[in-house]
Amino acid sequence: MEILEINSIHGAAFKADVGGLPCEVLVDSGAQASCVSEQLYHDLCAPGLQQVFSVGLVAANGSDLGVKGRIKLQMRIKDKVFSHYFYVCEHLTRPVLCGLDFLIKHKVMVGGGKDNSHLSLYQRPIKGKVKQICEVRMAMKPTLKLKEQVTIPPDMPLAP
Repeated sequence: MEILEINSIHGAAFKADVGGLPCEVLVDSGAQASCVSEQLYHDLCAPGLQQVFSVGLVAANGSDLGVKGRIKLQMRIKDKVFSHYFYVCEHLTRPVLCGLDFLIKHKVMVGGGKDNSHLSLYQRPIKGKVKQICEVRMAMKPTLKLKEQVTIPPDMPLAP
């Protein structure tokens, strides 16, 4: 069941309502935590910011995101509603970043879509078939460039 088509210039992003406001949500399966920008937090006028201690989140470029606390918010993707804790970050460049913690907690999988320019979000149910939540349109087709050819013998272990 498709929930929504996602289109973004910079990565895998989609539109959703977060805390009742329409937002662009970036899916980042490499991020360990889900975050909202400090600006979005102020726009929401949401009470309940919890102080967090010893939490330092770092962006992919190594810069500190400036964690201000965390807040529990509702995120609606079409007809699906998810309740989740998000870290409020001073230096987050997107309104919402949906990280691995969200994907695991809500049993959401990222998988291939129609072609190389699409990804889809699927939710794993307790019983029955996996249902598609939404489709993500990628800004550019992923490409891999081969620097050198390496042959791995079939009897060689891949992990120690």
